[in-house]
Amino acid sequence: MNNQLSNIVENHLQGGSNHVIKVSSNGVKLVKSTSAQKYAFTLEDIESKYGSIAQFLQALPEKGFSGAVVFTLQKTYTKDGKTTYHTLQTLTEKLTQDMNATDPTTAFLGAPELMAKMVQAERSADYKEQVQELKETLKDLRSRNRVLEETNSSLTIKLETAKEREELRVERELLKKKSFLETPAFEKTMETLGGMLPKILAASGSNATGHPSQLASPNVSPIQKAFVQKLPTATDEQVMFFNYLLDNWQEDLITQVAQIIEQQQEHHEDTN
Repeated sequence: MNNQLSNIVENHLQGGSNHVIKVSSNGVKLVKSTSAQKYAFTLEDIESKYGSIAQFLQALPEKGFSGAVVFTLQKTYTKDGKTTYHTLQTLTEKLTQDMNATDPTTAFLGAPELMAKMVQAERSADYKEQVQELKETLKDLRSRNRVLEETNSSLTIKLETAKEREELRVERELLKKKSFLETPAFEKTMETLGGMLPKILAASGSNATGHPSQLASPNVSPIQKAFVQKLPTATDEQVMFFNYLLDNWQEDLITQVAQIIEQQQEHHEDTN
């Protein structure tokens, strides 16, 4: 047995309880009997099962680990229940089985057959572990997909709710405008504006020439005709202002304009 290898392994494992060693050969890993950190051997693991590091190394060829055997020296770090491994050194050693040692199991099966069985068992354990890992991955993906579906459903509900709120807001605005047309305030506003009709119609009668052909339509009222006749003499700013009034036909704005007109009318009557 290589004494140098034994000393290296011993010095490493004596460095702390988080110092471990892994053994593999031809893709097959040496496995402990426990499921936690099944491939990582601490000094306590080796002494409790094999008695010493020297006996551990002597037992490896009997378990089928001969020829080029890889020894991986690592330190473990555990956080939030998860263990990570940091590799410090990797050694590859050629181990040979002591042919003088007697083992009832090897005598019964024969050394080559025993190693084949052990390799098959190790690979079977590896496959089972891979299957379990794949199952866990599938479970995690299904969980993530379920969360995404719930999020998508929630966003769809929010979008539909937003559309309903916007439609309700528009409907309320229409109802508000409609109700304004039926209020006494609007009637008073129309009375105030109605006082201006004789002057408007009189002005339109004095400018009866040059009417657009569409003004002859029976659907155009005299007041509308009078307004159109004023357009050629109005500035762009005045037209924009009238257009703003039409586009923003709201109670507050119309009432304020009506009050200003009413005040001007009263002032005009007081001066006459």
